[in-house]
Amino acid sequence: MIVQDLEFIYQSLMPHTKIQLSHLGDLLGCELKSSLRKSEMATGLTDYIINRSDEWLRCLPQRELDLLEKMVKMEKGSEFRTFPQPYATVMEAFGFLIEERTDDYSPFGSLPSCIECR
Repeated sequence: MIVQDLEFIYQSLMPHTKIQLSHLGDLLGCELKSSLRKSEMATGLTDYIINRSDEWLRCLPQRELDLLEKMVKMEKGSEFRTFPQPYATVMEAFGFLIEERTDDYSPFGSLPSCIECR
């Protein structure tokens, strides 16, 4: 992993509050002590994401794994279409994906939404 990728992950985490970072860590199986400063929590979570992917990938539902597989195969900044889900993905929470819904989006319909890989 190159330095820009490490920085991107860290910067994606920093807008979150300590509580949100703690919840993201819990979601991925990473224990973050509440006594840590926010920057230390973001650094610890970044390190966990980079160095312990074998652990946190097991925590993701199949839809997330399918999205990750598409991201790995695509170029940075590419877009793809998928059907909207009633919940946000972990990748969206981290800021790795941006989901844009069309104006005619209906939460009960099956219109595709556009997802951009960052």
